Amino acid sequence: MLAQDYRVTGGDGKLGRRAERLAWLRTNATSLVSITPTQFDVRVCGKSAVVTGLATIPADATGPPIEKRFTQVLIQRTGV
Repeated sequence: MLAQDYRVTGGDGKLGRRAERLAWLRTNATSLVSITPTQFDVRVCGKSAVVTGLATIPADATGPPIEKRFTQVLIQRTGV
């Protein structure tokens, strides 16, 4: 579930919007199965939360394993 005003900033610094992200997820869904998220830290403040962690993508024919840190900001809205 992604909010209508969903935003994502990629590793290259480019801003993506909801429609672009959903299209990317549809195209890359099978490769996402192998991503392992770890080192979760969740901080809650009222109706907001910040989640940080480490995503590990295993090595494949295109290169070595990749580790990337992530941050997600979640906001609970009325009626959701």
